[in-house]
Amino acid sequence: MEERMKEMERKEGAAEKTNRVLHLLSEMWPAYLIEVVVIILGISITLVLEEWRDNAKEEKLAAVYRDNLATDIEADERSLQYAIGGTEDILKAGKEIDRLRPRTSGRCRMPSSKQP
Repeated sequence: MEERMKEMERKEGAAEKTNRVLHLLSEMWPAYLIEVVVIILGISITLVLEEWRDNAKEEKLAAVYRDNLATDIEADERSLQYAIGGTEDILKAGKEIDRLRPRTSGRCRMPSSKQP
């Protein structure tokens, strides 16, 4: 009998706790809902700001890459102009050598290693 009483008291205590929790939830649900909404808004705002910051970093990095690429292209262009100038000088010298070379009639004969 005593065990039954203890069992009933435990059940009543559990039911009473459940009722208190349900009562508390029924009274406090607006506050809990507002808290959940505030947390979700805070997380959303944080994610948006983080994405904005990452995009700004990527734009700065892209600008640096563009500037470096433009500098490299300018350097390559100067190098090519220098190479073109050197090639033109070599061609002029070749033409001058060709102009100064005495002309022979007919075809040029290559020396032959075979002697008759």
